Amino acid sequence: MEGDFPVPFAVVDLETTGLNFNSPDFRITEIGACRVVAGRPADTFQTLVADSDGQVDTVRLPEVGQDEIKSARGEAQALADLADFCGKLPVVAHNGIGYDFPILDRAAERIGMPRLDSMELALLAFPRSGKSIQPDADGAFPPAGLSLDDLCSKLGVPAPQPRHRALPDAEATALVVMKLLELLNADRPDRNLQRWLLHRARHPWAGLLAPPPAEAPPLASALAPSPSPRELPRLPGPFDPAEAVAPLAAGGALVSPPGRGHRPQQEKMAREVAAALAEGRTCLVEAPTGTGKTLAYLAPASALARSGPTGAATVAVSTYTKVLQDQVVGTLVELEETLGPFNWTVLKGASNYLSLPDLADELEELDETDSA
Repeated sequence: MEGDFPVPFAVVDLETTGLNFNSPDFRITEIGACRVVAGRPADTFQTLVADSDGQVDTVRLPEVGQDEIKSARGEAQALADLADFCGKLPVVAHNGIGYDFPILDRAAERIGMPRLDSMELALLAFPRSGKSIQPDADGAFPPAGLSLDDLCSKLGVPAPQPRHRALPDAEATALVVMKLLELLNADRPDRNLQRWLLHRARHPWAGLLAPPPAEAPPLASALAPSPSPRELPRLPGPFDPAEAVAPLAAGGALVSPPGRGHRPQQEKMAREVAAALAEGRTCLVEAPTGTGKTLAYLAPASALARSGPTGAATVAVSTYTKVLQDQVVGTLVELEETLGPFNWTVLKGASNYLSLPDLADELEELDETDSA
């Protein structure tokens, strides 16, 4: 672990009276921090912050003990103690740029420590996030979001307990940061190139990342290797429209999950689609909301793609929006789990793709400029 995290850092979390910085009642109510040394959380700092009258706001802070209340510091002393605790270490906060750091700046300009936002690190590790987003190229789903809770869930880090307390949030953030650094330090073409660019650009997070394995930029062509074809089981005979629709019939494999009953209109639409696919003709369908149109055309389409000894058909599904495309991808994943595997891929417009030769030229020029 020590080789993976050579640079120590501190993690800070603030609890406040609200989100409105301009409110006359806005103030810091609790500060929590921990130091990370050699890849492990080390010592910690925690204090409640009393107001100008010496009162502690316990309404917004669950499970506050009497000893904590008695040891509360005034804001000036609490911030001075925090500065002593962090020293000259880089300071990390989750959504620090949008929240914690502006608060520190307003409260005490003299705390001028180097600052890093772990949400920015999460964006480097997971450029894509969302609850209904399609899986990555390796089949893994990105995090549902970039909140601390979402990242804890994605990375296998225990959620902070108790909730909405500064020190547990800081300790959870520290564990998340170590996991993110581990992902970005992986010896993979994409991560190597990512670190090479971050180091060349002198990005703030580069100081905590391992250096890239080579002086020259990694080959851009290695970012998109040709995938190996999957040898998949095929349906024993030619495409059979009746068998293709059977999973949507009463008692079928696709109508048995909880909450999904048999829909006669969906089955009827699937039969029309399957017949059109079998006969190679056009089928125009208009169906109301609630029909289950996505399954009605994807179930027979996937059966056609799996039919015959070599999978004789390629089916193209064109959607009007990316949202619907993501919905189709989620349905394809479900179809594979229920009916068996088949080859499928996602294609987007040209603006969604990067030219690897152009990228290689840019990297070579950047390397030459940096070396000059």
